[in-house]
Amino acid sequence: MTDEPTVTSEYGMCCPKCGNDDRIHICATVWVKLCDDGTDLPESRDSDTEWTDDSPCKCNHCDHTGNVRDFTLPEEGGAS
Repeated sequence: MTDEPTVTSEYGMCCPKCGNDDRIHICATVWVKLCDDGTDLPESRDSDTEWTDDSPCKCNHCDHTGNVRDFTLPEEGGAS
């Protein structure tokens, strides 16, 4: 057992089908600087990565797909 952070401990997320939490991919929005030869993330003034509960999400371990809400564990002590 390790005390290192995991996706489950840091984001409260894991695959609802197989339980894996180290191969989750989210379709997120990121700001980039547009250049004549493409895009430049490091030159962007706001390179934050953003997603919502409705953003597409996929487990690349078992290929289960859904949205972030589907992969988010219920909060402990929350309403049912």
